[in-house]
Amino acid sequence: MKLARARSNGELRTVPSSGRTIIPAGSSALPEMVEPETTGPKQIATTYASGVIVTSGQKTFNKNSINNVIAEITVPTVEFPLNTKVCSGEGYVAISAVGIDGFVFNTGNGYGYDPQLEAGVYEQASCSGDLYYFAVVGWQGGYNVAFNVNPGDVIYASAYTSGGPNSGVYLEDMTTSVYGAYSVMSSGIVGYTANWIVERQCCSNNEPLPLANTTNIAFGFGSAYSASDKFFYPGSQAKTTEVLNMTDDAGDQTIEQVFQGSTGYQGQRSLWFETENCAAVNGCTQ
Repeated sequence: MKLARARSNGELRTVPSSGRTIIPAGSSALPEMVEPETTGPKQIATTYASGVIVTSGQKTFNKNSINNVIAEITVPTVEFPLNTKVCSGEGYVAISAVGIDGFVFNTGNGYGYDPQLEAGVYEQASCSGDLYYFAVVGWQGGYNVAFNVNPGDVIYASAYTSGGPNSGVYLEDMTTSVYGAYSVMSSGIVGYTANWIVERQCCSNNEPLPLANTTNIAFGFGSAYSASDKFFYPGSQAKTTEVLNMTDDAGDQTIEQVFQGSTGYQGQRSLWFETENCAAVNGCTQ
């Protein structure tokens, strides 16, 4: 990126929350996409994530696998749900990220989302009242801080792989010109999916951490591609595409909704997320 000037030289450190997105015991991963509808993307309610998953259909890493996924993510302002001061444990958290090989899994009581390689932004409103905003490197639901960012900053995020253990993340704050590139030991990456996601971490008492109220989050210039120059976009209307909308723990209301376009440059490459219902006002019952 031509405007990047201040390279981040600090060591990666863990994010403040101890949550970690994992497949809970007894759940089953879905290595294949959830059975698609006859037309258009599959709409899926999950307690973990909102966003879009597209697939290359590859089972081993090759020239047709997804090897890079990118987007420009606007850092939102984070807060508790309005009209509530209830807070316990880690507080309220949201992660806005692009990724490779994230997938939907069956929790036995609905669907969850398990990330793999990720590049993005971590936002937290802690119970102490402290607010945290970081550019982060993610692997299998664990997150390390690359550098601090600010609400309103535009973050260029790229997750890339050459298969097997050889992957990396590039992050750039386009507002402050701070950037960094990081290697990730990513066992098992095959470039099966590309992901543009807003998620919450798992788990506290076997439930995802409460979602922070971010009001809305914009993803722009989203795309993914393979070594064979095949391109994939978050606006994909393919039957194998999955559109996820996050629900509360009980699964009875949407708390983070994604709005996906379908045509034109902006429709194909942009996503808009909105925090809704109990995550926006009054707080969700845990």
